[in-house]
Amino acid sequence: MNKNPWKTIKPKTVFKNKWISVSEDRVIKPNGEKGTYTVVHTHPSVFIVAVNPRDQIYLIRQWRYPTGVNSWELPGGSTDGKNPLAAAKKELWEETNLKAKKWKKLGTFQNLNGLSSEISHAFLAADTYPAQHPKESDDHIHTVRPIEKNKIFDMIKAGGITDSQTISSLFLAKLKMGWKK
Repeated sequence: MNKNPWKTIKPKTVFKNKWISVSEDRVIKPNGEKGTYTVVHTHPSVFIVAVNPRDQIYLIRQWRYPTGVNSWELPGGSTDGKNPLAAAKKELWEETNLKAKKWKKLGTFQNLNGLSSEISHAFLAADTYPAQHPKESDDHIHTVRPIEKNKIFDMIKAGGITDSQTISSLFLAKLKMGWKK
């Protein structure tokens, strides 16, 4: 089924800032009833599985205000409307002070697709190395740490990593790169 069963009667933006916009669209549902659908619109995002020459993956740790959780995550963020690969390179540098010799697109996935229009792009950044010109510390990231690949998947299994974008990106890396664990 490729045809959209929803019909938008009247889209209406009810909130907008430089990061998101929220619309409350008057719609006709697939069952024919009229209703309202609220959608959060964002630029696409990028997430980077950064692997160093010792085959370790870099995770960042930061406090997530909306959920009240100190979260282990992959580096990543908004594309701000720019090319996803360019945005991924910028996010890796900004959040970890790393660059990479090799880049590979791992795939895309949808975040909260019942609420948000956001599409995420996952990249593998291989052979990472410290940037020549370090960026000033990002005040919301308090830890950057390389972790053994098998320990990262153990962290997911134990509930130590709960960020869906991180888990999705790592799973895409595992599938595309043929990682056993």
